[in-house]
Amino acid sequence: MTSGTSNSLYGIHLRTDSLGWVVGEEDTILKTTDGGMSWVVGSSGIPRPECSSTCRRYRWLGVSFEDASTGWVVGEYAKLIMTRDGGSSFTTLNVNLPEYVSLRAVHAVGDATVFIAGDADTILVSRDRGTTWTAQDSRTAGMNFHAMAFILVTNYWTGSHLHGWAVGDKLNSDGTARIIHTENNGSSWQYQSYSPAVKMHAVFFTSRYFGHAAGQDGTVLRTTDAGNSWTQVETCTSQDLLGISIDAIT
Repeated sequence: MTSGTSNSLYGIHLRTDSLGWVVGEEDTILKTTDGGMSWVVGSSGIPRPECSSTCRRYRWLGVSFEDASTGWVVGEYAKLIMTRDGGSSFTTLNVNLPEYVSLRAVHAVGDATVFIAGDADTILVSRDRGTTWTAQDSRTAGMNFHAMAFILVTNYWTGSHLHGWAVGDKLNSDGTARIIHTENNGSSWQYQSYSPAVKMHAVFFTSRYFGHAAGQDGTVLRTTDAGNSWTQVETCTSQDLLGISIDAIT
């Protein structure tokens, strides 16, 4: 199969087995309705940055859809855009961030809640589909977040709570690297750590306890205890890994 574009692609979200979107450089936004067998090449239609006429078009780094119509795309220059018609048209949302912040991850978790994350310790949450945004205290300093993963955990006694993880490039002096974790819908975040100390570009959880992360130098890590400890998985490659997806069954 072919995507129909030669531009570099950075973010993907498959809403169902057949419906999905991919985003990348030069304002590239692709859509498939047949499980990736064919792609419609489109764009946001958002004007290029106003720094000069030579500025490149937006490089989109992440995409997430709540349903078949409503979705969000993030990228360079602290840019966040939203569609309500499946990607046919987009509008810009204001997140009050400086332009040097690249937004690298977006995750729509349902119930009108959307998380975005990026450079300079940035994690924001909206509880109204992007109308208003609240900064989260990541408890980090100088960390660029590259990816997020969320799981809704339902407990008979305490109800439902959103558990989430965010990974990036915070390396510690003790030979470990940092990941942050929330167990209360993003209200607060706590440190977790892993080794080797390499940048992580992707994270994916299939349950509250079972997850994987992937990143620099072909590193893949697995956790079976909600991220409290991580074990390295042999991948037979030294190439940087930028994405990961795990089937919950196999």
